[in-house]
Amino acid sequence: GDGNNDGGGTVATYLGEIPLFVDLKLNDLQRVEVLLGPQGTLYGAGTLGGAIRYIPNKPDFDGDLLEVRSEFSKYSEAASLSYETGLTFNKTFAPNFAIRGSVDYEDDSGFIDYPYIVQEIGVSDPDPDFS
Repeated sequence: GDGNNDGGGTVATYLGEIPLFVDLKLNDLQRVEVLLGPQGTLYGAGTLGGAIRYIPNKPDFDGDLLEVRSEFSKYSEAASLSYETGLTFNKTFAPNFAIRGSVDYEDDSGFIDYPYIVQEIGVSDPDPDFS
């Protein structure tokens, strides 16, 4: 399967019990469950080949957490750097109330530069100057 839950794939992807339709950053996870074979009884259509469940960490009631991460890379043919930065936090407000979350941002420069694509919506340059 292709990991999409649009009805076209045979393996569905879930974050806990929530179907995923986007790429997931694999940080702050408790475990990953791979369910083989048809899972339509539990998870519905799109799970003929199985299901993949990403189980996130639960909030921690015993303390606070702040984790910052960053990564820089450059493909050999790219003109600029690619980077990813992220933040994971856990805040305890009461003995039985806490919030946990994770936020990421990625700027991927790609592995090849092609300046002759459409740079401005509605403006086309069918004869680029290659000189």
